[in-house]
Amino acid sequence: MSPVQRLARWLLGETAAKRSYAAGQPSRLSFGGVQPYTSSEDQGLATSLVTMRNRSRAAIRDNAIAQGVRQSLVNSVIGPSGVGMDPDVWLKNGEPNRRVNDDIRQAWNACKDRLDIGARNSFADLERLLFAEVVATGEVFVRVHRFAASGSKIALSLEVIEAERIAGELEGPNVSPAPGNVMKMGVEVDRFGRAVAYYVRTRHPGEARWGNGSETDKVERVPASEILHICPTSRWPQTRGVPMLHAVLRTLTDVDAYSAAEIARARVQAASPITIETPESQASFAEQQEDGTYEVNLEPGMVTRLAPGEKLNASPVNAPNPAFAEFMRSKYREVAVGIGLPYTSVSGDYSQSNYSSARLENLVARDTFKALQQTYINQFRKPLHRLFVQTAAMSGLLKTLPVDRFALDMETYEAAMFYPRGFVYVDPQKDIAANVEAINNGLTSRTAALANGDGRTVEDVFAELARENELAASYGLTFVATKPDPATAEKKPEASNEENDTATKLQAD
Repeated sequence: MSPVQRLARWLLGETAAKRSYAAGQPSRLSFGGVQPYTSSEDQGLATSLVTMRNRSRAAIRDNAIAQGVRQSLVNSVIGPSGVGMDPDVWLKNGEPNRRVNDDIRQAWNACKDRLDIGARNSFADLERLLFAEVVATGEVFVRVHRFAASGSKIALSLEVIEAERIAGELEGPNVSPAPGNVMKMGVEVDRFGRAVAYYVRTRHPGEARWGNGSETDKVERVPASEILHICPTSRWPQTRGVPMLHAVLRTLTDVDAYSAAEIARARVQAASPITIETPESQASFAEQQEDGTYEVNLEPGMVTRLAPGEKLNASPVNAPNPAFAEFMRSKYREVAVGIGLPYTSVSGDYSQSNYSSARLENLVARDTFKALQQTYINQFRKPLHRLFVQTAAMSGLLKTLPVDRFALDMETYEAAMFYPRGFVYVDPQKDIAANVEAINNGLTSRTAALANGDGRTVEDVFAELARENELAASYGLTFVATKPDPATAEKKPEASNEENDTATKLQAD
């Protein structure tokens, strides 16, 4: 190749490199010097899910920050009372079907706390347990059994299945799914990525200690119609869930290791001896020990005079590290950003925030919580409600809804509204006043205002108010809402002459 050809090739190559994106260029100084590879979400999960899931569980078990993060997410998304439900059945004339709505509501309230097949959890406790699993492993499975348990009046029971019970090693040529389907990490999917069946172990793989010695681990093929899979999805196709702590697991491990090292250093320095160097064979003061050494006990406020030629040697003490607190704060912020929680919720440190910053970070975090709430409702509460109404109607539990009428229009009678936990007002006086003004001016509804409050439904509030009014009337009591006295109300400061002149000019213009 001639020098001219080499020069031309070099110029063309340099021009092409300048026209491309910097993020796509190989570099040994950036991006860790490693060129990433093309991979689907399922491919990445197949090679790392088990290890990532085990590390996430270990972090929640042993790391205080990870434990607090899981608790904060469960409290923020599910709350203490779970997700509220209000049947939303309407008549053809456009009015709510109160008889059927009340019937469904009463049946649900009578049965919901008896749906747990383990007879341990109320429905609110079950919801908190399910979302705690979503945080830890990225997914949880609920198997629907068609029989009554725990004294329930309805042939419907729910079994919680942890992610480890799905036989993830069953994929590819190990099994023979239905024609046209593919096995991915224990889930049989069709060509569109939709789950057809789940391969469930009869017992948890970590419970071999209590297994029957003559019994082998069995795997059961369960149709997807019997499984409710709660799994937030970030890419598609995505067959299994990703632990919500996956992006901060390394940071949590580093924080633990660094904190332990700082504590060890502080303990070593705290135990460092103080020595007295003397030219004599015997110290001027101190008690001789059995091993021939001399020791003196130092106490706070004690002043000791050294003899001529003696020298006091003490190790320098610089623990705890003055940069330790700021380093930990930066790591807590990293965890907060990676999870989507406020910094104060992760660290418990309120010294770095004021009212404005706390309000802003809570408002931003609430968007994350609301998105997770909708995912939970769509993947669990809505399909469960449809199954409940179908079972209750077919079994005759709903007295106001004949089976034939339900069968002709199932979608109408399965409609419902769900109310996830709301969020307390940051400034109750201002926020409630703004809600009242918006309701009075037709800019919002009581339903929307309550949804942003404590999560109660309009029906709940109205029923509670009706009961209170009835109880008050039975005692001959009448309550009148009080209004602030105009005479004692805070007066606004009068505007200055300059402000009045400006306002007059603006009105004239």
